[in-house]
Amino acid sequence: MTSAVRRALVGAGALATAAGVLAGCTSAGQPMVVTTAARTTIDGPLHVRVTGAPAGEDVVVSVESTDATGTAWRSSATYEANTSGVVDVDTTASVKGTYTGVSGTGLVWSMRPVGTADAAYIWRRTGPSSFRVTVRAGDATASARFERGLTATTLEHREASLESDGFVGELWSLPAGTQKHPAVLVIGGSEGGMNSFLAASFAAHGYPSLAVAYFKAPGLPQTLSAIPLEYFEHALDWLAAQPGVDPSRIVVAGGSRGSEAAELLAVHDRERVHGLIGASPSDVVGCSIPDCDGPAWTLGGKAVPYTRTWNDPRATDNPRAVIPLAKAGGPVLLVCGEADTLWDSCAYSRAAMAALDADPQAPPHELAAEPGAGHFVDQLVPGEPEVSPTEYTAAQHAMEQAVMPDVWRRVLAFLAALGGSAPG
Repeated sequence: MTSAVRRALVGAGALATAAGVLAGCTSAGQPMVVTTAARTTIDGPLHVRVTGAPAGEDVVVSVESTDATGTAWRSSATYEANTSGVVDVDTTASVKGTYTGVSGTGLVWSMRPVGTADAAYIWRRTGPSSFRVTVRAGDATASARFERGLTATTLEHREASLESDGFVGELWSLPAGTQKHPAVLVIGGSEGGMNSFLAASFAAHGYPSLAVAYFKAPGLPQTLSAIPLEYFEHALDWLAAQPGVDPSRIVVAGGSRGSEAAELLAVHDRERVHGLIGASPSDVVGCSIPDCDGPAWTLGGKAVPYTRTWNDPRATDNPRAVIPLAKAGGPVLLVCGEADTLWDSCAYSRAAMAALDADPQAPPHELAAEPGAGHFVDQLVPGEPEVSPTEYTAAQHAMEQAVMPDVWRRVLAFLAALGGSAPG
């Protein structure tokens, strides 16, 4: 389950170094300087370093940015300068602030919106997002600016509409060359809208990606109820025909309730789907939402068997609702958080792995079960600022961000194993 709206930032440009100097000298008479890479990628390191601070004293570092909607965001963390007057955010623990502990990108992912309690940072569609970092130690201050973007090159972006294309979606890709690459169909969760951020992130690493909306969008159903799987099949055919896409290496990535559609496609559309990424997944087909009074999905005009039970990998009220992933037409990667409180995605994932292990004809499969992570590990991409629903805490977000770089590496390695990717 991801935020209802995400937008990708493109055209970040090459990396450089930015430095800011003090507004006043420290008590030791030294100039205080903050340095950071002038441009970084969203899923890469940040490298903020302060020098010339008073040794052993508190140093407060804050970061401010305005997203594409004009919403102001801010983070702040307090560190203790070492005996040389240095704070290196990559290795120095924050003792208090919007995050604590050691995290090189904590000053970005822990940003909070100013003046609102619930929001997602909306990245700019074109051009980099700008960030200002300010350092205070006693009466001395220093500042610098940096930009954070998706990729050093510009992504191409194309919208698909229900009227002209038969589905609602956004295609993200690097400029097409002569080589064809694995591609990804991205299916979001119970928000129903497009996870453009994830699709653009895949594209930045060389995988053309199509994010689709399947409800809660103009012209589409307003609830997750009786959604035809043929809708996604049409999108898969459209994606397969795009320049730079190898139709024999298309992966479906689904998060939360969207994992059900992704798994069903992997099982029923082996000629179209050649790999599966399930994030915070289920291994069973659930009922419609919000009322649980019918099927969530249909195939050939008939309801896909579903369960009304919750956190039941066996679907004891209707065992036919268990998705037979051993019949998937390509490798399977499942990602879950052991601290998932929205549903027990790791129990679902382990049940799916057990069924795959038991079938000698099953495709290659792996599970990334992350201790401490919750449901929103399904974002897959690290470093995104997030203020989530009330049942989700800042501490949970911090736990997820600690494991997200490893999750993202495993996802990219899974795709790279299909071969033919462009450099990210």
